[in-house]
Amino acid sequence: MGASDWPEISYFEEGTDAANSILSQLELLEEGDWLRLYRAADGTYWRIDAWDKYQTQFLVRLSARDGWKEFDATQLQKDLLKKTRGESSSNVCRWADCSNAALCDSEFCVDHLWDAGHRR
Repeated sequence: MGASDWPEISYFEEGTDAANSILSQLELLEEGDWLRLYRAADGTYWRIDAWDKYQTQFLVRLSARDGWKEFDATQLQKDLLKKTRGESSSNVCRWADCSNAALCDSEFCVDHLWDAGHRR
């Protein structure tokens, strides 16, 4: 599976076979601020969070090289969290004054889980 087949954002687990396969298809261009910028053979740009044992890594497709460090992927990351966990059709977030759907296996919505530091 080439870069053109990859989703816009996904979890990335450094050192796994899947991560090594992805990295073998990318050229490292720059590093800084706990981020790495890569380019795939098809010309697309990808950002990967530098590995840190306490942080979740993400692989994010960028539309351009310019501003790659400043690109705010928060909404994409929240959407991924919501997609991987799913939303409950019957449970509402238990945060005070919040009426958003809770995520499956949680009592909180994506925004309140995110604020509490959950990334998966």
